[in-house]
Amino acid sequence: MPDTSMVEITGEDISADSGAPRKRSRLRSTSFLHDPVALLLVFVIALVIIGALLTAVFAILNGVVNLGSAPPATINQAVVQRAKGAAQSDNDAKSYADLLITQVDNKDIPSAQVTLAQMKNKDFDLTQTQAVDYCQAYIDQAVGRTDSAIKLYQQVMTKLIDAYNTEKAKGGDSNWALSFGVPDNYYGSASLLATLYQQRKDYQNEVKYLTIYLEGNKTDASALLDRGNAYLALKQNDNAKQDFQNALKYIPDNAEATAGLKKAEGN
Repeated sequence: MPDTSMVEITGEDISADSGAPRKRSRLRSTSFLHDPVALLLVFVIALVIIGALLTAVFAILNGVVNLGSAPPATINQAVVQRAKGAAQSDNDAKSYADLLITQVDNKDIPSAQVTLAQMKNKDFDLTQTQAVDYCQAYIDQAVGRTDSAIKLYQQVMTKLIDAYNTEKAKGGDSNWALSFGVPDNYYGSASLLATLYQQRKDYQNEVKYLTIYLEGNKTDASALLDRGNAYLALKQNDNAKQDFQNALKYIPDNAEATAGLKKAEGN
């Protein structure tokens, strides 16, 4: 079979006008696939297409894009959709808890209840999270069942700190307590308990739980402000002064911290 990628025309042909012999040029047709510039262009286009496809696949898996429903109309809907995708792909206690908290924050309590029921049917290791009780407390707090929320948050804290101390005492290279410290939900529960006691104007307990929370979040200026105000309510001005001064290290010139400091100093 002849090579059609290159055609060479040589010799002489006859001019149609004069009948005289005419020199013929060499004409060469080079194959597209033999052109290095063209090959590079094809390679770049292929990479772009592959990248776009992979981005679309990851978006679908993470819930950013849902082929079976309309696109989210608001930022909150997009956040919930992403959380649903993460829960489905990660399938762990943390991702489901994040989804439930997002639903509660968006005031979608019925969906949060469905998520909680799904969590209860999962075989999660709750040693480091106590996620089910934590999430139930979060729902209870949102709907006004504050007594139940307080009780559950306290249970979460007790179980988490007991599990932490037990694990820490074992030692060893693979010790989660030594590797990661006190679980996040311990401090999260303390923060939410402080909020509940603040609403009840129980400033003594607010200070108690803010102090626990600040042990793991020393630079949280908002918590320092809250504790400073609670100390003022308890007329513990020296402690309030210290908290407002520390808050101003992280949020200089903050009006609330400045005003609180003046009150604590008697001005």
